[in-house]
Amino acid sequence: MIVGNFTVGLAGLGALTLAGSLITFTERVDQVISQSIYPAVAAAKDRRAVLFEAFVKSNRLALMFGLPFGFGMLFFAPDLIRFVFGERWLPAATLLQALGLIVGFRQVAFNWDVFVKATGDTRPLAVNGLVLAAVFLAVTMPAMILWGLDGYIVGASASLIAELLIRARYLRRLFEGFRMLRHMIRAAAPVLPAVLLVVGARVVEGVERDLPIALGEFVGYCLAVVAATLLFEGRLLREMLSYLPGDRSARGALPKGGEA
Repeated sequence: MIVGNFTVGLAGLGALTLAGSLITFTERVDQVISQSIYPAVAAAKDRRAVLFEAFVKSNRLALMFGLPFGFGMLFFAPDLIRFVFGERWLPAATLLQALGLIVGFRQVAFNWDVFVKATGDTRPLAVNGLVLAAVFLAVTMPAMILWGLDGYIVGASASLIAELLIRARYLRRLFEGFRMLRHMIRAAAPVLPAVLLVVGARVVEGVERDLPIALGEFVGYCLAVVAATLLFEGRLLREMLSYLPGDRSARGALPKGGEA
């Protein structure tokens, strides 16, 4: 925000604030899941198979919301501004689209810090913080000076890449056999049909858009996400629901570590 005050001006700061307020909504699911599972993770810190299963399943839960939200921002941020916020926010459209997608993919392995802390090795967190600070100084700050809001997008993208590489490195050490790319592809499966649906609809519709078309696309996107999520992740959702209070069949049960 301090750098932005000198590089993008008051209007640019408004765009950054708007984007940040909407994007922060994505992280609420992360916080709920991380805070909920930490006691169980700490209790099973010496059982790596159980930790790995808990990591994979909890991350898949967050990505069920994070990736659809990110792609939704990519597709519908201009409509949101045009039909809800007003034309004066139009300069923020590209920022919302880019940051939505960046934050969506940032949910990949989002809760790695919970498992690192539970095992008592917090050095990776220090490394992550220092690397991200270095990326800001070396990439984000110069890019904002040169290109304004577009430079912020460049810096945020560089930070995402750096953070995912750090997570992949330390998670491979923590969980033998973990592959970040395979994890990302598996997590993206439920949102892919909805993405293809919107892309296909826009090819057919052409350039002209109005409110009914935008609403129709948005509803179709949401329904496709829900249907695909139930198809690909129905078993996981049923398992998670069985852990809720009131289901005695799952009370006191812990993952066995055999299926991730």
